[in-house]
Amino acid sequence: MSYAPKSYIAFTLMASLVLSTTSATANVLSLADYENFHDFALKKISPIAAELAGLIGNPPMPGGMSRSGLEAAVTTQNCMVRVLGNFDAFRANLHNLGTLVGLASRMVDSEDELLVIGVLRIEAPGYLEGMKSYRQILNANKNRCSQDGATVAKIQEISRVYNDADALVDTIIKKIGAKPN
Repeated sequence: MSYAPKSYIAFTLMASLVLSTTSATANVLSLADYENFHDFALKKISPIAAELAGLIGNPPMPGGMSRSGLEAAVTTQNCMVRVLGNFDAFRANLHNLGTLVGLASRMVDSEDELLVIGVLRIEAPGYLEGMKSYRQILNANKNRCSQDGATVAKIQEISRVYNDADALVDTIIKKIGAKPN
């Protein structure tokens, strides 16, 4: 599981505790932008994470309790553990971006909003750049686990979610005027 840097946590806590959650100015980002991240996590990310955990805990055993069935189950578990590690890191990074979007949408003072937007202008393009690594790892897992149908199907689903997440982040990049890397 991926952990946010201490400076990011401190910034997030400071901004959420010190600054009001009501908006008196027209913010660049709205609560609807934050809700898009939240809904995306609930509807697309959480179900996949739960399915991956389920497949690790109770893998399909195509050959029953025979030796080949047990070997297939262990292969599925090993592949799903790799995929889940990659997916959890992606999920944490997207959550961090969503938190910044939520903070920016709630800033009352324009200087505070500009501070958060400034961080987003760095983080959002960096997120898209980091997605290249997540895709490489996902493809390596697909190649390594190509004999396991359950893993390949889940990897294809995750790949589509990665594309949808990129589109979500692209909308934020356009709204804040960030330059892609």
